[in-house]
Amino acid sequence: MCGIFGELTLNNKQTEKSLFLDILQFSKNRGPDKQGYYSNNSFLQFGFNRLKILDLSENGNQPLISSNKRYIMVFNGEIYNYYLLRRELKNNGVNFRGSGDSEVLINCFQYFGIKKTLDKIDGMFAIGLFDSFEKKLHLIRDFAGIKPLHYGYKNGEVVFASQYNQVCMHPLIQDESYNLDVLKLYLAHQFIPSHFGLLKNTHQILPGEMITFDLNGYFDRYRFWKLPVKIEPEIFDENIAIDKIQSSISNSVKMQMVSDVPLGVFLSSGIDSTLISLLAKENSKNILNAFTIGSDSIKHDESFDAKIYADLIGLNQNLRQMNSSIVENLLDDFCKSITEPFADFSLIPTYYISSVAKEHVTVALSGDGADELFFGYERFFSIFKNYNVQSLPYILKYFIYGFDKLFWGNKHINSNSLFSTQGDAHLHLQQRFHFDLMHKIFPNLKETFIPENFDIYDYEKPKNKNELLQFMRRAEFYGMMQKTLRKVDMASMHHSLEVRVPFLNKDFIDTALTIDPFLNFKNDSTNKNILRKIIYKKNKKLNLKNKKKGFSVPLSRWLRQDLNKHFSDILMDHSLINHFGIDRKIIEKLIFDHLSGKKDNKWPMFTIYSLFNWKQNLSK
Repeated sequence: MCGIFGELTLNNKQTEKSLFLDILQFSKNRGPDKQGYYSNNSFLQFGFNRLKILDLSENGNQPLISSNKRYIMVFNGEIYNYYLLRRELKNNGVNFRGSGDSEVLINCFQYFGIKKTLDKIDGMFAIGLFDSFEKKLHLIRDFAGIKPLHYGYKNGEVVFASQYNQVCMHPLIQDESYNLDVLKLYLAHQFIPSHFGLLKNTHQILPGEMITFDLNGYFDRYRFWKLPVKIEPEIFDENIAIDKIQSSISNSVKMQMVSDVPLGVFLSSGIDSTLISLLAKENSKNILNAFTIGSDSIKHDESFDAKIYADLIGLNQNLRQMNSSIVENLLDDFCKSITEPFADFSLIPTYYISSVAKEHVTVALSGDGADELFFGYERFFSIFKNYNVQSLPYILKYFIYGFDKLFWGNKHINSNSLFSTQGDAHLHLQQRFHFDLMHKIFPNLKETFIPENFDIYDYEKPKNKNELLQFMRRAEFYGMMQKTLRKVDMASMHHSLEVRVPFLNKDFIDTALTIDPFLNFKNDSTNKNILRKIIYKKNKKLNLKNKKKGFSVPLSRWLRQDLNKHFSDILMDHSLINHFGIDRKIIEKLIFDHLSGKKDNKWPMFTIYSLFNWKQNLSK
């Protein structure tokens, strides 16, 4: 895991090397072990900050140049099936100097070509690859979007980086103004989805996408993978499904435990991290460290159950408790980790658990991705339950909704039924900062709309319930999951910690998609049935029936306690308020209403706080 940075310029207008290296330094935390640099002294510069994971020797350093001198590459991530590809290449006469995946990857590009290599590799990756024969720059992002890849494109020139702040600091982009529609999108959803960028002429590579730029100022896109939708399930038998999923996830965990540095696991009280931890322990010959964060809130604290699971699995658990006083002491450093506007406040415990894990390991396995693949979020049930009434006329739906609310407390349908489509209801459930309040605080956004091509939730009317579940799964995969992956990457890499996600192994995703959705989704808010049964099959004492509390913290209360002054000082910063065109009186009221307990304004407060911190970090 590393940080990559590069530029492709026209007319020999390279950024001065000293400035280029200064900007490269901003991703030093992503790779503190070795810095690399390449320039052709004309139009191409690559920078690299290395975190040593595989092949700790100098052979793993980057940028890499292929043996035939055709390709120059910087690569952030891990290729999990590299040893199989290495064997194939060796059988075809390719020689290797080292033992890592980077050397295998560049040899794949040389031997197989780019598109065939993308079909073959499995892993998480963000790649900058220059073809010196065709004079083209390829920017490539892994199929699930695990690793970020931002870029700026203006007047035919390109800058790209692992971190958005590096793109924003580059001379090509640094004077750009804001895309107000993207600012509104961020405020509504607390992160900036691919392929958008907050500054004009900035973007992100989509998951599973390659964009190719040439020296004539042109580019083209190639989408080498998308999560399929409208899939016809192949497996309807529960026992067969359990065996298939168990075999596939076991293989994924085994592949992702290959490391030349210490490795551990994140463990909460949920199904996903418990299964990953259980399988990791089976594949570990040594003591396996698990890392758990608790809090001073009964509603949010999962540490009691996690401690029981750790003991049953046989893990060496490292448990820390969070409270507002602890968070107050780490906020100054926490703010430095915000390299792009991002405001899911579970970033705070993710940041903290990453710092704890880094004291013991350099690699950690996470359970992210399972909720999307196996219908784990309550949102699935909340929308699905309205299937039979969603298409009815609004007046009739409103009557049925009111009747059910009066007599059964919305047991059968809920307010999501009142939206015209399931997609609109889904979009609404993801929005934490609603437009009426947003427009009061940001009056310059009243006449602005979120980007028209933000279409994650624009799914068509489903023909049946199976299709509805698949539409929702795809929306979650490219919506909430991308937010979660961005959070984990930002928090962990600030501590030079690599986090791997076995549920997002490509072969595992393909296997999961063959399973009948209703083997996991039971239409009664029970979820991830197959994963639960795999855990129970392996350890009868691990009968997980508790409802996961969510990886969060009691931010509402903390903002009224030790975090009060810190947040108020930043939110009332005069220069930042003026910079973003905020109504000072409204934001004063926002803070006052929260501190007095009149309203719970944690989401808008944290959303603006993160935006302000990102801007402050750019100015330093």
